Amino acid sequence: DSSRGHREMTRAALRGGVKVIQFRDKNASDEEMILIGRRLREITKGKTLLIINDRVNVAKAIDADGVHLGKSDLSIAEARRILGKEKIIGASANTAEEAVAVAQKGADYIGLGPIFATPSKEDAAAPAGIEAVRKTISEFKKRRIETPLIVIGGINETNAASVLEAGAQGIAVISAVSKSKNMKEAVEKLLGITHSFRKTS
Repeated sequence: DSSRGHREMTRAALRGGVKVIQFRDKNASDEEMILIGRRLREITKGKTLLIINDRVNVAKAIDADGVHLGKSDLSIAEARRILGKEKIIGASANTAEEAVAVAQKGADYIGLGPIFATPSKEDAAAPAGIEAVRKTISEFKKRRIETPLIVIGGINETNAASVLEAGAQGIAVISAVSKSKNMKEAVEKLLGITHSFRKTS
């Protein structure tokens, strides 16, 4: 059952209290993504948001909450036309300039990264560092852009607070949870960091 790993990770993340799950599988066909995605939709429905990485057609087929677009995917406008106004459309950016551009094109949130070196993506760009977060937040303030900035790329328990202090509204992780011995505990620890930061900021 090719969906087992995805389902186990999703259930563990839900038990840990995660707010959004992004389903990403670069090697799966659209048909496989739809089959697995339907299973994940059953698990997440009414509990957390399910976002599909890259594939707008899969997001539409399983009635996901939204899609996350990479730079080589469909445009935000085209994805919006296919999915409708109610769905969430996120977009990737490697730099402050790219983040501003996709925010101005109507993305509901920006995934900025990689901030640190990441083992999860072999084709990832060079790490942008915390300075990229600060610069993006500064550029957003100048232009009165209020699009949430979510950071990704090598985020873990030891550096999550630093990116939040730099101004990011949220964090996205892969290996910090998927490669941990206890995924539920890993999620709880990361959420604890974000919650404690919000209370003090």
